[in-house]
Amino acid sequence: MPTSGYNYHVADSAEEYVSEAAEAIRLRLEDALLERGRASLLVSGGSSPKPVYDALSRTSLDWKNITVSLVDDRWVPQGADGSNASFIMETLLQNNAAEASFLPLVNDASEAKFGAPDMAKVFEKELSGVIDICIMGMGTDGHTASWFPNSKTLEKAFEVERAASLVWQDASGQNGASGFNDRITVSLPVVMRARDVFLLIPGQKKKSVWEDSAGKNVHDAPVTTLRAAGTRLHVYTHEGA
Repeated sequence: MPTSGYNYHVADSAEEYVSEAAEAIRLRLEDALLERGRASLLVSGGSSPKPVYDALSRTSLDWKNITVSLVDDRWVPQGADGSNASFIMETLLQNNAAEASFLPLVNDASEAKFGAPDMAKVFEKELSGVIDICIMGMGTDGHTASWFPNSKTLEKAFEVERAASLVWQDASGQNGASGFNDRITVSLPVVMRARDVFLLIPGQKKKSVWEDSAGKNVHDAPVTTLRAAGTRLHVYTHEGA
């Protein structure tokens, strides 16, 4: 069964999807803050998590002790079209959440393959311990993060031994890349070390893609790798369009 081994939340409406996902994320961040005095949150861009970020930004948390970073980004300067860093600054890091610390993934290197090693060092220094939450999205092609189906660089993201925390990805030829081919992304081991992984996939179309991915291999549908998180995986969707 596609729901075997993880937590699957199907809300009756888009409004319920937003409120339920935001509250679940808030509670886990609150638990981390109570336990350690700090929390870490990795987030994805895209339309699917946007309303959840809007709701989460207004929650009462000790945001100044939360570090936010990205699951992936297009290799463009912050402020340019396609920048996930800009998207997160404009959505999640507003209202109460404006007090959070933010770690971007893009530096001044001309290409991601040149900039990724230095960014990985920064990432590992700032987020070397527990990652409390990874918020993942999914395209209708079955990609998540910047892990695209059968891409020429996909294995870099899936390496386990001697895995880098951040790797560059070439999304050439991928319809889901929206023309942004040069990318940086966390590797699969980073996601797997998170205490909780949230996959936000509102609507029937993405719900069907996710369920169908249960019968596909990880190269054809990279999102199915998230099932390896087991009960740490929380999938949120809703009925309807």
